[in-house]
Amino acid sequence: MKLLALDFGLKKIGVAITDENQHFAFAKDMLVNNEKLFSTLNQLIIAEKVGMIIMGRSPRDEIRKASEITAKKIEKYCNIPVLFVDEKYSTKQALALPHTLALKKKQRQQFDDDSAAAAYILEGYLQSRISWKLFFLAINLRK
Repeated sequence: MKLLALDFGLKKIGVAITDENQHFAFAKDMLVNNEKLFSTLNQLIIAEKVGMIIMGRSPRDEIRKASEITAKKIEKYCNIPVLFVDEKYSTKQALALPHTLALKKKQRQQFDDDSAAAAYILEGYLQSRISWKLFFLAINLRK
């Protein structure tokens, strides 16, 4: 089962997906937040065999409220659970990436920072799961 991450925006939504083993996060093409969003997302969920969506929780009220409404619609329309996680710094990290990679101006202009942010959100979720697994393993070893 793969995981899909969404970096929600009022106009654009960044998308990232894991591999089958949920070890790596890969940025996908961003989606336009319009009336076709749910059908496009549902097609992606079916094609990629996605079992859960990880959605970044924005610190901005307007975006957070809109994302919560969208998440409920996704759960209903696509019949898939949506889990919110903190998206703090994901956009900042994504915006810094083209410079870190020393991309040329044309490449930087074509860079999809929304989906890169979704990949950072997904990577953070995967890392937090590993941390919890290690924590519980350490506790069990002490017994």
